[in-house]
Amino acid sequence: MLKRKWSILLVLVLSFSMVLAACGDDKKAGKDSSKEPSKDELAADQTLNVNVREEPPSLHPGSATDTTSGAVLNQVFEGLMRVNQQGEVEEAMAESYEMSEDGLTYTFKIRKDAKWSNGDPVVAGDFEYAWKWVLNPANVDTDYAYQMYMIKGAEAAKEQGGSLDDIGITVKDDHTLVVELAQPTAYFIDLTAFHTFFPVNAKVVDGKSDWAQEKTDNYVTNGPFLLDSWKHKDKIVLKKNPEYWDADTVTLETINMFMIMDENTAKQMYDKGELDWLGSPTDSSRLLQFHIIKKKAH
Repeated sequence: MLKRKWSILLVLVLSFSMVLAACGDDKKAGKDSSKEPSKDELAADQTLNVNVREEPPSLHPGSATDTTSGAVLNQVFEGLMRVNQQGEVEEAMAESYEMSEDGLTYTFKIRKDAKWSNGDPVVAGDFEYAWKWVLNPANVDTDYAYQMYMIKGAEAAKEQGGSLDDIGITVKDDHTLVVELAQPTAYFIDLTAFHTFFPVNAKVVDGKSDWAQEKTDNYVTNGPFLLDSWKHKDKIVLKKNPEYWDADTVTLETINMFMIMDENTAKQMYDKGELDWLGSPTDSSRLLQFHIIKKKAH
């Protein structure tokens, strides 16, 4: 159990690392890219080109365990909470939450303006469906299920033959999700920003085991960007989601994610201005935040 706790902490450290993408010349000039630029400082073309190096093994939030998949998922999905530019966890799909005095019960209020990319409202049942899918022992490709074991009945359901109905996840109504923990867990709120805890549109994906394998109408998301195209082993293109509840804060219009393993090729693309970031944002600092601003080169 101690090993698993440390694994969770490591996952959190990696997940909360982020990059504020700016033109390389800004760094050379010693400019402070942490400051919010004015509109006249923004590049006319708000397209970010990065190299994620390899094909993401899974774009299913409940199955993904690697950094490449996480870099994509954190742009196209969003959980109850999110991580802001300061690295702090704040409300996202949940507009608010309350914790009981004993630290065992969390009540989340899902924001009413949250929508899926097909126009459906994001509801509490989408979280229940997604979390119980991860905890269902029939779904074996869920290595991060242990991250949910602080939830009452979660470990029993996944590993000990317990019932999914006994898991401490209750939908009070479309906008109220209640989560009961087996023991107080200080970092539980932080974990709800991680992709294993992302919702999926239950109405769309239920009964479709292959929904996350290709870019189709079934790949419905709720994050700041949409999966526009996915050419396997070549490139993923993300487009700004105009229906995202906080779309006004999203400056980028497009993120092109190239899959280039050869470092020399990537360097040549960077030198030609075809990449805005040299190296992979899924290495030491991952592209996980939607508050990404591309500045003019100086």
